Amino acid sequence: LPLGESFISDAPELIAAPEQTSSLVWEGIHHSSENSEDDTPSPIIDAGQLPILASGVPSTGTKILYVVRSFEGRYESRLSLQARSWMQNLQPENESVMVASQSAPGEGKARLGTMFSTLPSGVKSTFLTPECELNDHGMGLCCQEAHALVAAARKKEFHPFDWAFVIDDDVFVSTSILREVVANYDHSSPVSIGTLGCVSDQVPGFCGGGGYLISRPALEQLVELPNFMSRYMALCKKTMFCDIVTASLLNTANVTTLSDGHFRPWGYHDDKSFSKSPLSNDASDMEIVRRFHR
Repeated sequence: LPLGESFISDAPELIAAPEQTSSLVWEGIHHSSENSEDDTPSPIIDAGQLPILASGVPSTGTKILYVVRSFEGRYESRLSLQARSWMQNLQPENESVMVASQSAPGEGKARLGTMFSTLPSGVKSTFLTPECELNDHGMGLCCQEAHALVAAARKKEFHPFDWAFVIDDDVFVSTSILREVVANYDHSSPVSIGTLGCVSDQVPGFCGGGGYLISRPALEQLVELPNFMSRYMALCKKTMFCDIVTASLLNTANVTTLSDGHFRPWGYHDDKSFSKSPLSNDASDMEIVRRFHR
């Protein structure tokens, strides 16, 4: 199987030929507590009715910054696998990686540097390690993402990118299909694209397991909200999910948020497509990735 195709098609028979698939990312199932069980319709907008679609011939030089949320304890088990699999398909002239982590005892930038030395020559990588009060999937992850968004928008070394793509360290990306997706949208418009419909404590937002794209103008509008960091963390304390918080504040910042069917926020589970030996019912998505790359 070809390396690095991470958007998985709705049609299982296409999994054996990733170059034919039409979906981008899969990730482990989560956010079950986020999904609203009432009759409120999901705030999904038909992108075809909006003026943010790209017109004419799609650009082949669109620049993407991959923002990967991770923790120190997951560097070897998850980030390393990403670096050795789909990140091998990154284009040095257009794509770069930012690891949104946090400081911790034994924080190993040297280990990260060694790990990412396997990336294609010329691919730039940056590691952010802010001081966060908690190291968890709630407030800790929100702290990491908020600092990463600010750094991406304001630090000069990140100015060349057109899109930031925010993902977790257990997400597998098809870089080729992601490039096709961004070519359909105008990166000069304030727009963010993911999977809408998840709700936490009555706050709607992204179902972020499959990642979400944020155009540079959208990111700049977001972080320029008054008291951005304190507002971000206060809303996280209420919702406990960074993807909900980011989407909610993007809307506050007058950014258009959209759903795109290429993303797979709830993962992909199959016991036959990736290996001759069956997977157990509790097999992780990362084990599926390992078998995919054997």
